[in-house]
Amino acid sequence: MRAHLGLTGGLIVSERLAAVLTPVLGKGPAKELMSRASAEAARGGRTLGEVLAAAPELAGRFRAEELAALLDPANYPGVADLLVDRAVRGPGGRS
Repeated sequence: MRAHLGLTGGLIVSERLAAVLTPVLGKGPAKELMSRASAEAARGGRTLGEVLAAAPELAGRFRAEELAALLDPANYPGVADLLVDRAVRGPGGRS
């Protein structure tokens, strides 16, 4: 599964990155950076992490290991826990 997630070049965690970058950069600049970086990564040749590591907007704001942790899909389950709880409860909210 990790190999499949890796095929996205980091794009799978772009929503998480946008959420983390918004309070740091502001909503507009964070959205612009993520749009530009995601497009550049999607064109190929570099991962989203590589593009963001080189972004002047992030210079001095995140250590390499912090950025790597943000880019690791294992650290971002999203709403998976809520979906599992809902599935366990079953129809009508009963478990």
